[in-house]
Amino acid sequence: MQYLLFAVGGNLLAVIFGFYWVKHLPLPYRLMLALVCVTLLCEILGHFSSAHHRGNAWVFNSFYLMPELWLTGLTGAMLTIQRLVKIAIPLALLAGSALWIFDITQYGVNVLSSASLLYVGICLTLIFLIVLVSTLYQQNLFKSAAFWLSVSVILYFSCNIPLFGMYNLISSRSHELLDKLYYINNILVAIRYPLVAFSFYLAGRQQLAEQRAT
Repeated sequence: MQYLLFAVGGNLLAVIFGFYWVKHLPLPYRLMLALVCVTLLCEILGHFSSAHHRGNAWVFNSFYLMPELWLTGLTGAMLTIQRLVKIAIPLALLAGSALWIFDITQYGVNVLSSASLLYVGICLTLIFLIVLVSTLYQQNLFKSAAFWLSVSVILYFSCNIPLFGMYNLISSRSHELLDKLYYINNILVAIRYPLVAFSFYLAGRQQLAEQRAT
């Protein structure tokens, strides 16, 4: 129940907001909506796989890492206004994909690709720091969908980077410690997706207002 409250509750809220405003969402936010749907399915599938003692690393290796990297990364590329950054982001995403392929080939799909997860965390944090800086020059900052989306990504990944990097090491030595540390991830998830839902609301409402004005 606690898992469903933290990991699924906020995610489901973002799905509801996203589909409510989907007709008015610009493309970057539709990409994020697709990611939210994929993440929700992965969280549910991963939870039930773990509950039945089958392990869930294969779920996140197969269905989460690359959608998170590419959908969130491309969203950042569309939201940034710097041309060089727009060019650099796809190259960074390709590098992350190569690392993922190497990890899966070396260690198999049943061992969480912590190196890829760490790369995803660092890469997306840097991308959305750039997006965040560009929003700081806008008027009505707190009404900016890009601002809240950037905050959601930066907060989640930057705070999780230590856990991502040491996940397999901690898992091999102490499952109890890993469970305790994972509460941090659950809290961050519970913060991230309501912020994403709020960004959907702001982006959809702004787009609707612009359509009515024309």
